[in-house]
Amino acid sequence: MERINKIKKIVIIILAIILILITLVSIILCIYSKNKLKRAKIQDENIVFFGDSIIKGYNVKEFFEDNHVVNDGVGGNKTIDLIERLEGLYDYNPSLVIILIGTNDINANISDENIINNIEKIIDGIRNERKNAYIYIQSIYPINKEMGDFFNNLPSEYNNKHIIKVNKLIKQL
Repeated sequence: MERINKIKKIVIIILAIILILITLVSIILCIYSKNKLKRAKIQDENIVFFGDSIIKGYNVKEFFEDNHVVNDGVGGNKTIDLIERLEGLYDYNPSLVIILIGTNDINANISDENIINNIEKIIDGIRNERKNAYIYIQSIYPINKEMGDFFNNLPSEYNNKHIIKVNKLIKQL
């Protein structure tokens, strides 16, 4: 039984690494294709990762060593927290903002409508203050309840069906 648990943990770690790599590749493609013309106009480009503990866990300097990259992830943050932290985001003068938020909102049983409204406020705030900045909203990551006690103790509303529903709403933004 212990060996099976070790194998499960290894598989989960590998899947997490694959998710992070897929995210980083899509970000790189986004930067390359969408920023190509804008690069000539913007000086001191900064890429800002903005979000919760998942963002905080990214070792952005390792993957973006030749760029100006800021990790502005804060554990436990919800969408309302990002709204409150927007002024600090502007200080980085971002040309690209990568946002991952919503996991803690779902866990706190915040309504889908409030989550989406708050994400819209974040987008609007960035667009108003940094008109030339590109904004990349990541989908909320799915969960694997077989991963252990942490995921088993989540509220029943925190499930992949709910995450898929919120992600569809995010995609419409």
